[in-house]
Amino acid sequence: MGWVPRWIRVRTRAAGRNILLRGLASALDRVYGSVASWPRPALDVVDLETLGSAVDELARDSASFAACIRVRDSAYLRWHWLEDPRTRWRIRAVWGEGAVLRGFAVIGARGEGDDRQGVIADLLARDPAALRALVSDAWARLVEEGCHSVTCVYRDPRRWARAAMLRSGFRREVTLGPGVACGPLSPRAGEVVSRLRSWYLTSADTDL
Repeated sequence: MGWVPRWIRVRTRAAGRNILLRGLASALDRVYGSVASWPRPALDVVDLETLGSAVDELARDSASFAACIRVRDSAYLRWHWLEDPRTRWRIRAVWGEGAVLRGFAVIGARGEGDDRQGVIADLLARDPAALRALVSDAWARLVEEGCHSVTCVYRDPRRWARAAMLRSGFRREVTLGPGVACGPLSPRAGEVVSRLRSWYLTSADTDL
């Protein structure tokens, strides 16, 4: 069907042959990220301590976000992320009035030393303000853990999604992201499943 966008924000470029060019490029990356993301969202982002009905409600409501989307309920988050033996994932959340979950992000780090990279592995938000808060928080938390960059595979058919990522200091990588394909799941599914524009996708759907 096509390729899923991969977004990136860079603190320090990976080691290269020319240390001066590396330093200049890193400085430009940091300036771009700071300017594009200013002012930082005022919403509080906290650890999601309980996987329960609020997560399940958000998962149900996400059916309105896209024609084709994975159900990210509490059972899924527990199985796919918290019980992953390979990587320690952390789930961050934004709450609204009445204990309504406005969104969550699953974040983690891979590699060591200069090769340590941050990953926003899963992302789901009701509105652009919550999305910006989650992505900006992920950047801050992962940089604190020594990551030189943070990447996020993310395709959202809602009109505001691309602008929200750019306003968080992230830019779309020039190289192609994951390629995706899907055939008819049943005669009742129709052609909607074979169109990339129908899908909501993150690393959770493409990093198999």
